[in-house]
Amino acid sequence: MFVARILFFLGCLTIAQLGWRPVLSLTISDYLFFASFVIALISSVKSQFSYNLPKLFLIGIFIYSLGVLLTFPFINNQETEIWTAVILAKVIYLLLFWMWLGTQVLTTPRHIQIALLLFSISCLISAIFGLTESLPYPWSRPIGTAEHPNQFGATCALGLAIGYFSLIGKKVYPIKKSVLSAIISALILVFCTSGLLASKSIGSIFAIVAAFIYWIYTEKYRIKSVSIFSLTMTILIIGLLYAATVYHQTEYSLIERVMTQSNVNDPNTTLRIRIDTYVDAYNTILKNPIVGTGIGTPTITGYSVHNIFLKVLFESGLLSLIGIIIIIGSAFLLLYRTNKLPLPNNISGLPFVFFITFLIYFVITLKEPILYNRFGWFPFLLCLAFIRIISRNSYDKN
Repeated sequence: MFVARILFFLGCLTIAQLGWRPVLSLTISDYLFFASFVIALISSVKSQFSYNLPKLFLIGIFIYSLGVLLTFPFINNQETEIWTAVILAKVIYLLLFWMWLGTQVLTTPRHIQIALLLFSISCLISAIFGLTESLPYPWSRPIGTAEHPNQFGATCALGLAIGYFSLIGKKVYPIKKSVLSAIISALILVFCTSGLLASKSIGSIFAIVAAFIYWIYTEKYRIKSVSIFSLTMTILIIGLLYAATVYHQTEYSLIERVMTQSNVNDPNTTLRIRIDTYVDAYNTILKNPIVGTGIGTPTITGYSVHNIFLKVLFESGLLSLIGIIIIIGSAFLLLYRTNKLPLPNNISGLPFVFFITFLIYFVITLKEPILYNRFGWFPFLLCLAFIRIISRNSYDKN
């Protein structure tokens, strides 16, 4: 598994580089993870093949897939048929085979910490690219190494959270020297925070706020934690004020973007377009809620539905909606239970980081159609691998 593990780690290092697609519209991380999967599969067949994903999670995938298949006869566009088949294959590969891969190559807590560090560095790289990109044109929305500003904002939000919780002592990185770990965490935190602000991704900012509210509500107050949290909020506020004062002449500053794009009376604002999209999707669903229109079908506004549950119901029908609810619900249930396990101090912070980063991604999916992005499911993959590790009692050896 050594070669498969190295390829997997390289995939983690490039997971946020969604815009780097050499050939066939696949990202560099797609190729690396697939190569890792093939090698791991061959190694598993030669030794002893095992597949132990949660049953409820598997049931959800089956129901979701069945709903998509039932939609096919009702799709009246060949291009939509092809795209629906592609997305279904992608979802099955992502949730079945990629998750299995993680449980095979990540066999110690240190492996998981390395994967988290490389993932954070990938988000950091994207943030640096985005900040460099936006310097000549500060009124634009950078994309970093992603394909869309909201993807860029989402990866920055995840990197921000991991860097922050590492900085307050969650021990999520495989670095023994506390000073070095603090420096790396601070760099990731500062650049990803700046990247998030530069992206002007309102959904990702809301997701970070929701995550911090959850953390404050559930965690015991500590002077160190509250101090770092206050410092982070100060950076965010200063960034917001800077954006408002320096870029006030343009509608693309963050504050003015919120003000202008939330005007419901203007048919060209984001909020109004979202409302019109939801209304059209709702009316279409009422005509036939059992089956969908096909994955990728736009509404009359020309945009996809920007809410994961309404999007799945609109495109794939009622069964797929039930399936996706089971998938997400079972993932949260497992993440929550893992976070409550009594664990040694050196790994006790990992389950919380898994939960909080998946929570951030989930909040983003309520506003953006990005459920099928690999970077968002990465925390759950790590959680599955982590559970398998502690079930083997291998954590006490590391």
